[in-house]
Amino acid sequence: MSWQLAAAGGLAAAAGPAMASAASALGRRWPWQVSTGWWRGDPAPPRYRWLAAAGVGGGSAIALGVVGARPAAAAYLLMAAAGMCLALIDLQHHLLPNRIVAPAAAACLVLLAVDGAATGSWPALLRGSITAAVIFAVFFVLALISPAGIGLGDVKLAAVFGLLTGWLGWQVALVGVLAAFLLGAVIPASRALARRSWPHRTAVFAFGPALLLGCWLAVLSAG
Repeated sequence: MSWQLAAAGGLAAAAGPAMASAASALGRRWPWQVSTGWWRGDPAPPRYRWLAAAGVGGGSAIALGVVGARPAAAAYLLMAAAGMCLALIDLQHHLLPNRIVAPAAAACLVLLAVDGAATGSWPALLRGSITAAVIFAVFFVLALISPAGIGLGDVKLAAVFGLLTGWLGWQVALVGVLAAFLLGAVIPASRALARRSWPHRTAVFAFGPALLLGCWLAVLSAG
C-alpha cells in the first residue's frame, strides 16, 4: 500500500495546482482562447489549489488502493484529475463543460475495455455500462422535473460516475447515488448555517462536487 500512497502523493503534488489553474482557465473558454496557456490559466484562489491537491491525491489513493495495479486503475486516476477540475469549475461557474466531460467519459470507457481485454473483466464493463445508462435516465428525468436543482451537465457527469461505480458492483453504484444526494442536501444547508441565513429558494448550488464526493465514497466502500 505504501507505493500507492506515494504515487497518489506525487500525482497530487503535480496535478493539484495544475487542476486549479486549468479550472480557472477552462470555465468559460476553450483552451486556445486562453492567451496565458490553458495549463497555467488564470490565477486560481489558494484555497482551490489546496482543494485540488487534496482531491486528486485522495482520489488517486482510493483508486490505487481499491482497484490495484491494472489497466482499469487508469480510468479512476483520470477521473480523480478530471473530476476535481470539473468540481472546481462547477463551484466557480455553475457549469460542467462538455469539452471535459465527454473526453473523460470516452477515455474511461476505452481504459475499462482495455482492462477487459487484458484481464477478462467484460462482465464488469457490461454492468458498468448498464449502470451508466440507468443513472443517466434517472438523472435526466430529475433534471426535467427540477432543472434548477440538477442540470444537464450533472446528468452527463452522473453517467460517468455510474460507469465507474457500476464497474465495481451494483451496490457500489447505489451507495454513490445515495451519497451524492445526501451530500447535495447537506452541503448547501451547512453553507447556509455557516452564514446564519437561509438562502433564497431560487439560489443555485453546484451539484458536481456532491457527485464527485459521492462517487469516491462509493469506491472507497468497495475496498
